[in-house]
Amino acid sequence: MKKRTLNELRRKKQFLLLRNSLKRASGIMILLAVSLALMYAGWRILVKNPHFFVKKIVTSIAFDELNTLQKKLRGTSLFRISLSSYASAIRKAHPEFKYVRLEKVFPHTLKITIIDRKPMAQLVVNKRYVVVDDEGIILNDGSLERDPALIEIIDRVITVPAAKKGSKIQVEEVQAALSLLKEIHNKKILNKYPLICTVSIGSLSTIYFDIGGVLIHVGEPPYAEKIAVLGDSLLPQFKGSLHDLKQIDLRFNPPVIGYKR
Repeated sequence: MKKRTLNELRRKKQFLLLRNSLKRASGIMILLAVSLALMYAGWRILVKNPHFFVKKIVTSIAFDELNTLQKKLRGTSLFRISLSSYASAIRKAHPEFKYVRLEKVFPHTLKITIIDRKPMAQLVVNKRYVVVDDEGIILNDGSLERDPALIEIIDRVITVPAAKKGSKIQVEEVQAALSLLKEIHNKKILNKYPLICTVSIGSLSTIYFDIGGVLIHVGEPPYAEKIAVLGDSLLPQFKGSLHDLKQIDLRFNPPVIGYKR
């Protein structure tokens, strides 16, 4: 009898604990539902408030679709605009843009920050001159004429069937040449020696460029150390007598200097 009473008390205690737990859970669920309802009501009020409707779009660089975008978004609540979707659409339409960011500036302005891709070099692809940036992204539709202001990557026949504005040249030697040119820019060599016109990419092991008729052999990447030696030591050393040199071969350590005969 006593054992039965203890079991009944135990079951009653478990029932009471379960009931109290359900009550607490119900209270939390009700509180959560009320909070969500209030948040939704507040969001609806904000979305419909004309104080937050887009009145102005500012951009660091104008682009073709800007007027259409202004007409489409003017009068739209800032709270309804998906920044990532519009940024992706702009990047897709303009592969020449390296960076696109949209930002909501309350109460009623949409700010678009754009950074252009900068031309790094030109090369012949599919029998047309194309301009590429430091990543190998094609920035133009191709031309039959060479741009005299840009360094040309030469000595390689490149055929890319799908090449078009916005696509990337994946050829290993081209990527190596662009890596080389980035290091040349980083060391500001072009500021002191603006006579670099071509980079030859016949093969990875024979990549070279010229400075005023002096052939600078660099071979395979990486190039940071080689260009540092060239810019910090060799070019200053031969600054007044570059015309006496035929070549500088940075593939060796120490570099091999070849003189004209």
